[in-house]
Amino acid sequence: MGKWACRVLVLCMLAAMTAGCSGGDGAINGVSAGEFLYETDEALGGTVIRGYTGTTQHLVIPDTLGNRPVVAIHAAFENNGNLVSVVIPDSVVSITLRAFQGCTSLQSVTLPKGLTTLGNNAFFGCTSLTSVALPDGLTTIGNNVFRGCTALTSVVIPDSVTSMGESVFFDCASLTSVTLPQGITVIPDNTFRGCAALSDIAIPRSVTALGNSAFRDCLSLASVTLPDVSNSDGPTAMHIFAVSLGA
Repeated sequence: MGKWACRVLVLCMLAAMTAGCSGGDGAINGVSAGEFLYETDEALGGTVIRGYTGTTQHLVIPDTLGNRPVVAIHAAFENNGNLVSVVIPDSVVSITLRAFQGCTSLQSVTLPKGLTTLGNNAFFGCTSLTSVALPDGLTTIGNNVFRGCTALTSVVIPDSVTSMGESVFFDCASLTSVTLPQGITVIPDNTFRGCAALSDIAIPRSVTALGNSAFRDCLSLASVTLPDVSNSDGPTAMHIFAVSLGA
């Protein structure tokens, strides 16, 4: 074998090794099964979908890959402009960082019954999503989960939710109805900021603090039922409800 052929062979081997060891958002680590890319997560006891190469509009995600249950979805469908509807199997317990962010054609999503966690930015910018049914058993909603879902009209958050991140419904301009969980203690910063169609809301008795700009720019907000919220060290009502309630 000549020296140039040897150099080419070495370069090809290095490229293959690099591709196999790459991580982060620029390259996906894992195994391919049809249109899905996945990896095994022993801590969760199953597989995590990390990528999707298909172009279907109506997708039913399989409940097993590699003979293991599908337990999580991580950034797999980010900026997929083809998806119109998605059915997620009941085996999934976690929908994590940017799973469906920027899926601007997505109108309908069926969430799994066993879901416990919606991670940061899970549905950020899904501008065609009109409604979503959050399952009982969900405990955690991360930052920006439905931020910029401008077609979303109503949400019922189950009482199982005990933690919500910031800006969950920021700029959900069509949101008219929200039911908050009875066990929540904090409504974080910017939770409903820019929800221009929201006209009334009842704050649960469990809430002890309202975040900065939680209801800022809620231009239609005319009625808020408040518990005895102690916010002496937090933002003032002006910061919480700025440009709301006729301000």
